[in-house]
Amino acid sequence: MALIALPAWALNLLNIFIVPQSVINAGMPICIFLFLLPTTLIRVIPRPDRRFKYFHMGCYIVGITVLSVAIQKHTMLAIQQKPAPEKVAKKAPRTARPGASMGGPCV
Repeated sequence: MALIALPAWALNLLNIFIVPQSVINAGMPICIFLFLLPTTLIRVIPRPDRRFKYFHMGCYIVGITVLSVAIQKHTMLAIQQKPAPEKVAKKAPRTARPGASMGGPCV
C-alpha cells in the first residue's frame, strides 16, 4: 500500500491530481507510516505475538480511514456512460403465411 501511496503523493506534487497540497501533505505521511509500520515490525520482531495480526489490520484500517477522510470528494470517480442503444430484435424471416401448415400445400 505504501508503494501505491508514495507515487500518488509524488504525482499530486507535480499537479497531476486535483487534491489540495495542504490536505495531501498532511495525510500521506501518516498513511505511509501506518502502512509501513506493521511491515517493519514483523521484520524486526523475531516471533511476534499471535495478536499481532490485529495490530496489523488496525494500522491498515486507520491508514485507509485517514486517506478517506482527507480526500473524500477527490477519490470518487464519476463515470458518465452513454445509455446503451436499444437493440431491435430482428424478426425471423417468414416462410409461410400465418395459419398455414409448414409441411404441405396451402388449401
